[in-house]
Amino acid sequence: MDRTGKKTIRLDEKLIGMMGLAIRARSVELGFEAVKRNLLKNKIAFVLLSEEISADSAKKIRYLAERRRVPVFELEQDPPWRRRLGIEPFKIMGMRRGEMAKGFLKHLK
Repeated sequence: MDRTGKKTIRLDEKLIGMMGLAIRARSVELGFEAVKRNLLKNKIAFVLLSEEISADSAKKIRYLAERRRVPVFELEQDPPWRRRLGIEPFKIMGMRRGEMAKGFLKHLK
């Protein structure tokens, strides 16, 4: 966590592999609308934001996540692994609640 209270993370190879598995298992929501919709339904365990996201979109997602006590992480090093997983156009990702999310969060902390 930096001085502004934002949780900034860098995905290592293990977390990138887990993210790829989660995407194939359909445990990840990609894009603003999908993450927003699932946050409103309380189906998201945590949110990952790209550095490239607009300030307005980040503010809206942070507000929704904060209201539902869902952690939000900003990604430090971003594009290469997104390209590798085939999710390059998406700047917001939400992991659905479940065992996959618990394992991912365990490695983030």
